[in-house]
Amino acid sequence: MLEIKLEKKGGNISLTALGHAQSAEYGKDLVCAAASTLFYTLADSLDQLGVEWIEKEFSPGNAKITVCDPKSKEVDVVFWTITQGFKLLEKNYKKNIIFFEM
Repeated sequence: MLEIKLEKKGGNISLTALGHAQSAEYGKDLVCAAASTLFYTLADSLDQLGVEWIEKEFSPGNAKITVCDPKSKEVDVVFWTITQGFKLLEKNYKKNIIFFEM
């Protein structure tokens, strides 16, 4: 199961993915592909906005993006849009992905 967690803490906002969706064999898993696309879209969008205080980690089965002290409405909108995508994935693939908001 792929676990996605959105956390707002101490002025920071983080989105973390852990695990694999296991909806198909490796390399053919559309749920994992969709989740990866959402994470890379978030990272690229934040880069295009010029967000300076950002930490990104990507490895197989693990991804994390943290923005330290986001001060723009645009950052909030980007995170909101991406989390809507994860909620939609969870709604349609309950056996493969779970979304937590903390």
